Amino acid sequence: MTRPGHLLAGSMTTAHQVLELALGTGIIGQAQSGFAGALAASSAMDVGWLYAATREKPPERLLAFGAGVAIMTPLLHFTLFPWQVRKAVPVLTEAEGLPASIMPLYNAVLYAWAGAGVLAAVRDTPRRHTPFVLAGILAVIAIRPTAKEHFAWMEREAVQNPRWWNRSWNRS
Repeated sequence: MTRPGHLLAGSMTTAHQVLELALGTGIIGQAQSGFAGALAASSAMDVGWLYAATREKPPERLLAFGAGVAIMTPLLHFTLFPWQVRKAVPVLTEAEGLPASIMPLYNAVLYAWAGAGVLAAVRDTPRRHTPFVLAGILAVIAIRPTAKEHFAWMEREAVQNPRWWNRSWNRS
C-alpha cells in the first residue's frame, strides 16, 4: 500500500537537496563527514524514505518521524535566515548564499515540502504513531545549532577553499 503523502514528503526532501546542490550550496553534515559522506547519507535517507513509503508493511514510526522532519525543516530555515511578510505570506529574503532571483522558487519548495509533511502526518500516518511526528519536529529543533554552524562553515569554506558545491556562498 503506497502512502502518497509520505512519497511526496520524501520527494520534496530530495527536491530541496537537489535544488541546493544545483545552485551551489552544500549538504548538512558536510563539515563532519566531507561532501561525499554527507551526499551519501542524504541520498540514503531520501531513497530509504521513498522505498519505505511504497512497502506493503512500512516502518510506520520511521515514516511518522520523517513527516515531522519534513514539517519542521522548512520552518527551521525561517529561524536561520532573514524573512519578511509579502502578501500575508512569510518568505525568506535570502538563504544559504543563494541569489535573490532564486528565492521565489526556493520559498515555493520550502512551502511544498512543509505541506507534504503535513499531508503525510495527517493523511498517511496512523494516529497511534503521531508522537513520532512530534519526535521528528523536536529532532529538527534540536539540530538548529548544528545547522547554524553548518552555514557559517560553508561561508568560511567558500572563501578558503572554493569548490563547485559552495559556489553560491562565494560571491565576492
